[in-house]
Amino acid sequence: MQTKFENTDDFLNSEEYNRYVLGQSGRLQKKWDTFFKAHPEKKADARRARKIIKGLAEMKDTTADSEISEFQLYHNFEKTWKEYKYSQSNTWMRGATVFMRRALVVAAVVIFAVVVYTLLNKFIISSKPENVFYSEIYVPPARQSQLTLPDGSKVWVNADSRLKYSNHFNADERDIYLQGEAYFEVTKNTEIPFRVISGEVEVRVAGTKFSMRAYPEENRVEAVLAEGRIEFFTNQETSEKSYQLKPGDKVIYNLDNNLVLLSEQNITRELAWKDGQLVFTNAPLFDVCRSLQRWYGIEIEITGDTLGLHPFTFTVEQETIEQILEYLTRAAPLEFKKMKVENTESGEAKTKYTIYATK
Repeated sequence: MQTKFENTDDFLNSEEYNRYVLGQSGRLQKKWDTFFKAHPEKKADARRARKIIKGLAEMKDTTADSEISEFQLYHNFEKTWKEYKYSQSNTWMRGATVFMRRALVVAAVVIFAVVVYTLLNKFIISSKPENVFYSEIYVPPARQSQLTLPDGSKVWVNADSRLKYSNHFNADERDIYLQGEAYFEVTKNTEIPFRVISGEVEVRVAGTKFSMRAYPEENRVEAVLAEGRIEFFTNQETSEKSYQLKPGDKVIYNLDNNLVLLSEQNITRELAWKDGQLVFTNAPLFDVCRSLQRWYGIEIEITGDTLGLHPFTFTVEQETIEQILEYLTRAAPLEFKKMKVENTESGEAKTKYTIYATK
């Protein structure tokens, strides 16, 4: 399979993609599912190509349904001629018949040419591929951001998160690619569904309020629904599965074993981060430290094999990181020490904390 697809033309010129769209080869289904799973950003160009291929394939049927066929023209001509031929000589009639039949053929060709031009103009000229480029937003650790998308939807982006969308957003698609955590208040548009994509997971909505968490270093993807309805899709070995959420539901997809957990949760607690709070409920120390690293822009190292599994329940509001760590030492048999390390990417000094178990 050709792997370099830069625009709609590349899909149109691919024999395999044409056969896949027209359903001429069942074995291509799995190959293209795998391709789009690895390259979700190519789906917009592929959809435009599919529209053109389908339109051209249906051109003959469309012509027959919407235009006068050659048979109909000939039948109408014969009916009119029978009513008129008795007033004319046989010689003139034979000559006129030849002339009219030739005119009929010319008329049918002209009609077919007009229909072909109309369809080509509709499906190809108006679908002329454009260069696709992406707008990308990155929110660094210890920061949060809020933005409004071109369709009017609002997004709250959590620390150390990245999202991007193409210049076709709100034209023929509303696709958001997310790494990290974000909360969405989506403007309703049933004709162009809103999709949030992260690896092999996709959330589809028309208009609603929900959050999604998909940090690359974590082995799970989460979604929480506040209002409306969402569909949560997973691609498990190219077999797509979907789950419908109602308000108050939280879904967790484990990337290691493909297990899905759907449960009811406290929405206020789950979405507290966008209002300046971190809420932990029986969260293992590993997860607590990951969140604290992003929240405060620091580095935390846990020593010991089992220490990271210790559960904690508490809420972070305006405390400093050291106040939080002091609380942890009182709630569990552990200590911490602070040191400065060199951040090789920016050249700036970065604070690092090491947490270790007490003897």
